[in-house]
Amino acid sequence: MNLSLLQPISTSSLTWYVLVETLEQGQIAAWVAQFPESKVTAESQEAAIAALKTLLNKRMAAIKVMPLQLSFQNSEDPWFQLCGILKDDASFAQWSDRFWTQKQQSIEDDEVISVEESLRVM
Repeated sequence: MNLSLLQPISTSSLTWYVLVETLEQGQIAAWVAQFPESKVTAESQEAAIAALKTLLNKRMAAIKVMPLQLSFQNSEDPWFQLCGILKDDASFAQWSDRFWTQKQQSIEDDEVISVEESLRVM
């Protein structure tokens, strides 16, 4: 595997997706998924987001954001090793036929069927 760092990205403007949660005590918690240690709590959503902005601004002052490009020698996807693993399994073939029949029937009846429901029938 080859690793190569590219030029740093300007961090003057980044978009973060903030997770906001109402806690049992009525307080609001806010954090950014990329920085789980950035969790703050406050009395309101606005106050929590303001505190989070302050914390992230301090944190980002010491951080350099750089893209990392990876190139792999082995281009074979490891999931391909599983392809066809159940091709000779009669019970899987029966379950698959039954599942897709139920699935088609649920589409016609405008119902929803899940794999879990289908497995319970077995």
